[in-house]
Amino acid sequence: MPSVNIDINPLVLEWAINNSNYTSKLTSSEYDNLQKWLSKEKLPTLNQLEKFSKRINIPFGYLLLKSPPEDGLIKTDYRTINSAVMNKPSRDLVDTINDMQQKMLWMREYRIAINAEALPFIGMFKGSSLNKMPEVVKEIRKILDLPIDWYNKCSDYDSAFNLLKTKIEDAGVLVMKNGVVINNTHRPLDITEFRAFLLFDEFAPLIFINNKDSAAAKIFSLIHEFTHLLISTDDNVITEDNTDNEIICNKITSEVLMPEKLILELWQNPADQIDFIERQSKKLKVSALALAKRYFDMERIDYPTYQKIYAISMENFKRKLDGDSGGSYYITKKSNLSKTFAKAVINSTLEGQILHDDAFKLLNVSHGGAFNALMEMYND
Repeated sequence: MPSVNIDINPLVLEWAINNSNYTSKLTSSEYDNLQKWLSKEKLPTLNQLEKFSKRINIPFGYLLLKSPPEDGLIKTDYRTINSAVMNKPSRDLVDTINDMQQKMLWMREYRIAINAEALPFIGMFKGSSLNKMPEVVKEIRKILDLPIDWYNKCSDYDSAFNLLKTKIEDAGVLVMKNGVVINNTHRPLDITEFRAFLLFDEFAPLIFINNKDSAAAKIFSLIHEFTHLLISTDDNVITEDNTDNEIICNKITSEVLMPEKLILELWQNPADQIDFIERQSKKLKVSALALAKRYFDMERIDYPTYQKIYAISMENFKRKLDGDSGGSYYITKKSNLSKTFAKAVINSTLEGQILHDDAFKLLNVSHGGAFNALMEMYND
């Protein structure tokens, strides 16, 4: 049977290249073919195009479009390292956002169907300046039922994250996390690209945490993104225009996790400032770098001391990335999913409101055995 050649639009091909992180892995022959396809000197066969789509992790159907698609990343806010500007999201981030968006939209429809009300705190302090910071901090503590010494209930960073996750979910916000694109361990999420993102919605807002980040940073991101729900509405990405918004969110988050009055009381001019900050950061369940920044802003430590802590923190972070490994599939799956979302999907399936196949897609599982395992874990 003769091979079938596909008349692919070069603009679609360019879009695919620009939206993939994997074109650098193409072989020399694959790269030569790509150049010929772009110039229309040669048309790809169906088999070549299918292999190419797998190599660059772009769905095959996209390559057959007549014109480049638009990535509908609506109402999304990102948190990056050092609040860096994000010009164009990678394919891995786009696919992750699209997956989370499907979950958020399903939960929105589910809550509307059961006559749930819109969350009252969304945009409560929209457009607020730093002058409103004490009010925002007070409201966050009220919504989350979070006393100043909340960290005393937590033995480690993981238990602190889980406590905050539960409180935020109890407030009506979905919290998801992952370190790879859906279930694909060959597509790890890049922590230098984003630490977290938020999908805005009045009924089912969703916070996503990059699980490649450090334990302390994930806690900070969780409160940071929750803060956005109170003071923002629908930022697409972090740009020059909303840098002030990021500064406000960072300051509010710092005050929630490291109250100025509390940390000033803890400060007793320690002889070894670096050791003191490292010990207190573990107690407060924040990073040593975040606490050092607070003390530097309060003029309790000098810049050289802050720089030393920064260097130590970066080295520790690199070691964490190098030693990162997965755990039990089902325990990880349960930990990554929003408990509120998962239980809603499971219950809707058992009640016959949605098909099992649709539930599998929403929960990112491939068969009934995995679905049943999750159901048992959530019933414990």
